[in-house]
Amino acid sequence: MIKDITAPLYSRNNREWHRWLGRQGRVVASTMVRAAAPVQQSLAPYSYVLVDFGDEKRSFMGVGQQKLAAGDQVECVWRKLGVASAAGIINYGIKVRLVPSAQAGEIAQAGEIAKAGEVAQVNETTR
Repeated sequence: MIKDITAPLYSRNNREWHRWLGRQGRVVASTMVRAAAPVQQSLAPYSYVLVDFGDEKRSFMGVGQQKLAAGDQVECVWRKLGVASAAGIINYGIKVRLVPSAQAGEIAQAGEIAKAGEVAQVNETTR
């Protein structure tokens, strides 16, 4: 027999969410949802994205009405997933938001430094 499960019960029983909080990745694909399910209609429009975390890819809803695009650096955060139920329960879960620009700049700079190191290493080996 299949038992009905509510979103809050799922959230309480699903211990996987903690490993996503704070993780950063890059958007691989994105779409803007304008016509959402009734429980999420008040949140529309919102981005729905596929994020590459290096070791795996996973899809998430974007925070607020941020327009996310392929290549954007994002981080996982805990946010409201829909409107309150008839019982007054508000469902929360993992969404993604743009990495604050200062942090994104540091990440990009670190990537450039790593690339420069690779170029220097290649130049050393070709001499």
